[in-house]
Amino acid sequence: MCEGRVGVVFAIEVSRLARNGRDWHTLIEFCGLVGAVIVDEDGIYEPRHPNDRLLLGMKGTMSELELSLLRARSMEALKQKARRGELFFTVAVGYVKVGCDKIERDPDLRVREAIGLVFSRFAEMQSIRQVFLSLRSDQIALPYINPRISGQQHVLWKPPVYTTVSNLLTNPVYAGAYVFGRTGSRTIIENGRKRIVRGRRKARSDWAVLLVDHHEGYLPWADFERTQRLITDNANGKGMMVRGPVRKGEVLLAGLLRCGHCGRRLLVGYNGAKGDVGRYKCDATRSTPDGDPCISFGALRVDEAVGAEIVRLLQPLGVEAAIQAIAQREHQSWRKTAPDRVGARTGAI
Repeated sequence: MCEGRVGVVFAIEVSRLARNGRDWHTLIEFCGLVGAVIVDEDGIYEPRHPNDRLLLGMKGTMSELELSLLRARSMEALKQKARRGELFFTVAVGYVKVGCDKIERDPDLRVREAIGLVFSRFAEMQSIRQVFLSLRSDQIALPYINPRISGQQHVLWKPPVYTTVSNLLTNPVYAGAYVFGRTGSRTIIENGRKRIVRGRRKARSDWAVLLVDHHEGYLPWADFERTQRLITDNANGKGMMVRGPVRKGEVLLAGLLRCGHCGRRLLVGYNGAKGDVGRYKCDATRSTPDGDPCISFGALRVDEAVGAEIVRLLQPLGVEAAIQAIAQREHQSWRKTAPDRVGARTGAI
C-alpha cells in the first residue's frame, strides 16, 4: 500500500478491520495518502473525503467498543464459572477430569504414590532442594504432562527437576483447594514497544477465587499452609525479614534473633581452632560496607541461658505428662485384668 500498488481494500464489514483505534486510523491515513478506497457491503469509502473519513472513524470506534464489550462479557462468564469451581483449562498431574466440571485423584496408583512421596519427604526434610536431591539420589521418576500433546491427558515420567518438585509443593490443588487467578499479567514499555509480561504470581489476598475442600487432596489444607510458611522462611533472597533455612551448626538460635538497633536478622559465624565456636553478628555492613557494625556476640552463653530456661519451663510439663501416662497405663492394665478377677470370684462362690 505504501508503494502505491493497492487501490482498493475489501472487507465484508469494514469495522471488523479495526482491532484498536491506533491501527484503524493508521490504515485510513495510508489509504488517504495513496488514494486507495475502502469497500464493504454497505458502500465505498474515500478516506480523502472528510465525510467518509468521519464515518470510517465512527465505525472503527464502534467496533473497538463492541470488541471490548464482548471481551468483558466473556471474562465475566469465565469468572462466574470459576466462582462455582467448575472452570478447568488444564488439569494438574495427579488428577483426572470427570465430566465437564469436576476433578478426581488419578486412579493410577503409581502416580498417586509418587506425588505422595514428595509431600512425605518434605515433611521430613522441610526443604525443597533436599527433597529434590533425595529423589535424584534414589533415581525416583516423577509424573508430568506434556502440554504440547493435544487430546486426552497422557502421563509421562522423567527424573525430577527442581521446578517440578517446587510446583508440586506450592500448588494448592494438591491440598484439595480450587484456585483461580493465582497469576496475572503486566504491561510494560520496552524499547518503545508494548510488552506483556505473563505469569506474574499474586499474593494470596489478590487471588480471584479460593475454594477450600473443593475436591480430594493429597494433604490437608492446614499442612499445605504450614508447608508454604516453611518454604517462605527458607528463602534467603527475599530480604532480611524472613527466618532463613536451617543450616548445619551447633548454635541453638540460628535464624531466630534480630538486631536491636536495625532489626536485621543476626547471622551465625563459626571460628576457633576446630571451627565450632559460634558467634551471632548483625549483617548491616553487607548492604552498607561503609557503615558501622551494629552488634556481635558469642553464642555459648546465650544458648546456654536460653536452653536452661526452656528446660525449666518444660520440666513441670514433662513431670505432669509422665504422671498422666503412668495413670493411663495403670487404668488400661486394670481394665484388661478386671474380667479375670470377676471370673475368679464367681468360681470361688
